[in-house]
Amino acid sequence: RYALEIAVTGARLDHLGRVIDFSVIKAQLGQWIESHFDHNAILFRDDPAVASLIAYNLEAGKPIYLLDRMPTVENIASELAEVATKLLKPFDIDVVSIRVWETSNCSAVWVSPTALPQFHFPDADGTQAQES
Repeated sequence: RYALEIAVTGARLDHLGRVIDFSVIKAQLGQWIESHFDHNAILFRDDPAVASLIAYNLEAGKPIYLLDRMPTVENIASELAEVATKLLKPFDIDVVSIRVWETSNCSAVWVSPTALPQFHFPDADGTQAQES
């Protein structure tokens, strides 16, 4: 049973001092997860066995979700970050990170590249700065 943590940021707080009401995240992302991941087989689209796995699952009445990459916890976190970013954009919310727990002590974290700090170092002569 997987668990998910999401960190978000926004340009401003609402009248109660929140970036976003958690119920909005649950309604947007939680509903998407329930529809697409919950009790579904998550399969790699290019897996040589995917056609037979799809047929088996459909025959058994079990839904599937196809990923463009292997369904590792790292790739599931990345997929959820892409989905969450799209779903929360209308609310002026940016996704900072997504952590997916595979077990109680094993997880993977996706972090937005824009959330990482940018460091500027002066050149040897001290006149120019470069990013790293």
